[in-house]
Amino acid sequence: MGALLSMGLTGCANHEPVGNGEYLELAAINVQYQDLSTFTPTTVTRTDTTIHTQTPQAVYSFTIKQGERYQAALKRWLAQMGYHNVAWSLTDEHAALLDETNPTRITYRGSFKKAVSQFSDKLGLPLNLIHDQRAGVMGIYDFIGQARITHVSGNSLKQVVQHLVENYGLRWDSDNGFSRSWLAADDYEFGADYYLLTERDDIDMALSTVLEDYPVHASIVGSTGQVIIQENIK
Repeated sequence: MGALLSMGLTGCANHEPVGNGEYLELAAINVQYQDLSTFTPTTVTRTDTTIHTQTPQAVYSFTIKQGERYQAALKRWLAQMGYHNVAWSLTDEHAALLDETNPTRITYRGSFKKAVSQFSDKLGLPLNLIHDQRAGVMGIYDFIGQARITHVSGNSLKQVVQHLVENYGLRWDSDNGFSRSWLAADDYEFGADYYLLTERDDIDMALSTVLEDYPVHASIVGSTGQVIIQENIK
């Protein structure tokens, strides 16, 4: 698929031993767009004189200004819909395409989903959406299949990795015995705060992203699915 571009809210990383971390995984869905808020069935009541129906869906206008970068326009649309936290997962080729400028003003009218679909068709760029409406987080990706969006945040690298592994459904041994998962000599401070978007079961990409700035690496035991963290060999 090529290199992936992941963007979110980031912080600095200071590799000093420290205490506990904190982790939250957001709900993921396997369709291009779906509202994750609570679904309440609509009741249609009929009498001899009255029929009650749903209010029609709101119609919005989404513009791309002349000379505006496509990605800047898309971010503006997201902010317009209340999504200020965004995670991206795009190949370098598709990211470069979004970095180009629009030659003439364009306006799309309808729902956000419809506008993104028309925009995607115009550029010949597959754009899929995953979001958590209650948290105000939107993920945009170009791969085919299910996606997972995760809030990566905390103070301790060990704790962040443990929760990451467990939320991807793999095994983590937190004991201090011979079979423990954390074999590195030290824990490290984790000062970043961002949203991570990967394919639904791509734990390799998730671990590579989280561990990128640290002197440790991850391996997975094929027979048990246990994740092992070890120090890099100098």
